[in-house]
Amino acid sequence: MQTTGVRNDGYEVGHGRTTDTGVAPVDAQRIERHATSAWPAPISHRVDGWLLRHTPGMRRLRSGNTALPLSSDGGRPGLAAVEAFYRDRGLPAAIQVSPAAQHTELDTYLSERGYRFDTPVQVLTASADAVAAAPHPPTWTVRVDDAPTPGWLKAFVDLDAQHDSRALAERVIAEVDLPAAYTRIDDGHRTIGIGAFVGGDDRWAGVYCMATHPGYRRRGVAAAILRAGAQWVAERAITGLYLQVTRSNTAARALYARAGFAHAYGYHYRLRTLQHGR
Repeated sequence: MQTTGVRNDGYEVGHGRTTDTGVAPVDAQRIERHATSAWPAPISHRVDGWLLRHTPGMRRLRSGNTALPLSSDGGRPGLAAVEAFYRDRGLPAAIQVSPAAQHTELDTYLSERGYRFDTPVQVLTASADAVAAAPHPPTWTVRVDDAPTPGWLKAFVDLDAQHDSRALAERVIAEVDLPAAYTRIDDGHRTIGIGAFVGGDDRWAGVYCMATHPGYRRRGVAAAILRAGAQWVAERAITGLYLQVTRSNTAARALYARAGFAHAYGYHYRLRTLQHGR
């Protein structure tokens, strides 16, 4: 039987039962809690059992325009407040059903209310020491900075290459206030690979913004970035790494598996377009 408690930050935590592939609920929820700080939303409110996140000017889900349930009951009574929050901002209601295995009743309820299933994501975890010790060809020199330099942010915009990449860099990444390592590999005057490793917790550090220039893929760039970032994490006595990757990104999943990451749990989104008065 699972027992629960309530953290002082509003998250309900569980003990004794595992998620879909073996990570204890307390660890999954600790990762989720860390992720909301590692990828901050400028507007964030806790209302009726939900964490409501909004990043003005951004429409991508990963940019913080999602609501997360804070307790195991899914906060169904507060769903009207969730829908009003996003309706007032001209956005669809986007619910991050995470961890999915702990919110099956909520997921069914959202489906019955017309929310469509979207973007299944896998959360992968690894030992920081193991990733840091992984061998790799000594081809690349990795630069590590404790803040996102203008050059790193420019590289993110160039490698992310989406219409709102610059706004994402300025409004989200530049606002991270947890200890972090911003890694990059340069080849001449070109940055060919980046990653960000966000700490601030003694158990987990998050891996974000992994990107490699298309002309340098399959040449060990990402592996070198992961190894250097994991070394930074391990040096701070943080034991675990986590990252989030869409289920459809098979190439990235294969890369992370080779680096020592394994599936921990999954989540997905439920989306519903809202109309005023409904």
